Amino acid sequence: AIEGLKWDPRVGDQETLCDRALYVSRSTWLELADLAERLDREMLVAESEIATRPDLIRELALPRAITKQLIRHGPRARGPRVSRYDFHWTSDGWKVSEVNSDVPGGYIEASEFSRRFAALAESGARPPGDPTAILVEAIRRHGEGSEPVALVHATAYSDDAQVMHYLAKVFRASGTDAQLVGPEVVFARSRTGHALPRPSHIMRFFPAEWLPMLGHRSGWRSYFEDASIPQTNPAGAILSQSKRWGLLWDDLTAALPTWKLVCPDHKDVGSVLRPLTQEYVYKPTLGRVGAGIVMPGQGPVESERRTDTGDHEKSLRQLQRDRCLRLVGRRSRWVSQQRFRLDDAEASAEGASQVCLGVFVIDGSACGVYGRRATGPWVDMYAQDLAVLVEADRQDRPLSVDTEPPAAEVVRA
Repeated sequence: AIEGLKWDPRVGDQETLCDRALYVSRSTWLELADLAERLDREMLVAESEIATRPDLIRELALPRAITKQLIRHGPRARGPRVSRYDFHWTSDGWKVSEVNSDVPGGYIEASEFSRRFAALAESGARPPGDPTAILVEAIRRHGEGSEPVALVHATAYSDDAQVMHYLAKVFRASGTDAQLVGPEVVFARSRTGHALPRPSHIMRFFPAEWLPMLGHRSGWRSYFEDASIPQTNPAGAILSQSKRWGLLWDDLTAALPTWKLVCPDHKDVGSVLRPLTQEYVYKPTLGRVGAGIVMPGQGPVESERRTDTGDHEKSLRQLQRDRCLRLVGRRSRWVSQQRFRLDDAEASAEGASQVCLGVFVIDGSACGVYGRRATGPWVDMYAQDLAVLVEADRQDRPLSVDTEPPAAEVVRA
């Protein structure tokens, strides 16, 4: 793990590197790749339309300062686009829960971890691609000038720094210089008033909604306004990062047939005090790594039945509402998404796993998978990283991952 720059192999007492791989048939990978590429094409067209519609931008419930920038400038930056589409196996086939279109993670796990696992397993199976190498090559093509690539991240967070250190290692191995910098440095001015050296490309691993927190002196608005430096991804990618973008589909002229086919129904929650239903999962507008998700009937709320006041009469629904209010407050605008349907055997299986396959798409082409395996009701920061390998020279056959979904099999290396 250390050699591969994976510095956080544990979260608390939980091992985050799974000692089993997920083997998928080639036909399964081709199906997922095709779905992800279609979703990507449709999303980019939809983004372009939303960027011209201030009324729709406001419906995304983004921070006010960012909303103003999007209405004024839209997604202006040039550079390769990288998104990760999170797929889940259900009784209705493959479904996608969301797209990570702003700063998708999982490069070390999809590239280095999966490659090393395949070498140790000696099964002949290989990762479906190397998204890190493909991203680095795409950025090299888009880069302008002789200055280093700026790898922008929250330098105080080791889990973010490890990703950027890994990318820097791959960049330098390819003959391209890369600098690790904080987000407040790129567009700031020196004490003498002169602009700092401009990078040849900006690779941002700092969520767009955090940019206003950098303050005026950082020049954070330039991430939205300045199109002279290629960026991956443009700050305007937050348009589809908002969980509420699924509420806009019926208001768009852009066709979204694949999204409507594989993504569950979205609804506007409105007031958090609205009664919650077990048929839906509730998500904050910009939640990441499963943070803040509320799933009635499951999750941490079950441990909250006994309250400090000794009141044992509160219903589960009231507890869920209380948790919503503690997490985001009464004024936040949430979105609900219809829960995936599982076969009865899968839903009731003891120790059943939730497996998520995050398919990377870079410049329109699917190129790798970030696999995660969780034993809870949803995939969060405690989920284990799972090497995903495509079987070599084997006939397609039903596979089984703890919950027995078709087309995949978990085996111990």
